[in-house]
Amino acid sequence: MLRFLKKRKKYDFLDIGSKKGGSIDWCQRNYGGKGLGVDYNQEWVDIANQNGFDSIQGDAVKIEFPQNHFRYISMMDFIEHLPGEKETKELLANCRKWAREFFFIHHPSFEDVEYLKKLGLKIDWTDGYGHTNPLTVKDFERILKKLGLTKYKIEKKKPILDSSNEHIIPASAPHNTHFYSRNLGPKKKIKFDHPVYSRVEIEVKLK
Repeated sequence: MLRFLKKRKKYDFLDIGSKKGGSIDWCQRNYGGKGLGVDYNQEWVDIANQNGFDSIQGDAVKIEFPQNHFRYISMMDFIEHLPGEKETKELLANCRKWAREFFFIHHPSFEDVEYLKKLGLKIDWTDGYGHTNPLTVKDFERILKKLGLTKYKIEKKKPILDSSNEHIIPASAPHNTHFYSRNLGPKKKIKFDHPVYSRVEIEVKLK
């Protein structure tokens, strides 16, 4: 970490769970600035560096950065891979310390698991993908309240209106099934009585 911080005194943002660098690129295009990525997987870090992004290997919950070092922090499709709520709270507490202006989270939605289960369906990412931390909006609201973070916006994105979506699969499909295919058997054709959202986006203001 130190060699990157010495190389550039201040990075504009930190991208946690940066994988191969795609999320760093997304942040640079949408929010601007020079970013530093961090990921637990050294192979992905090497690929990100080869792709021209600054990235380091580390455990995002345990790593340390100077206070107020980044203008903002991004966590895109990352929180769901943490061990649980305890680690989420620890990480967001660190984000409050490391960022000056805001941090944001993009998180797959786990809001309608029980609703779909009653229909004999499920969303593929709610039963696999290494998602060990399936937090809901209420969970995030509770964590933010405990941390004293009150200036936030939560939006549900990408609505799914019926069972024809490729991510909607039979509840009987094996664990870690990605996308619907005919070999899973027939899928009920159902129009949902409310939108089943794919993603939750959270932005927390710090100033």
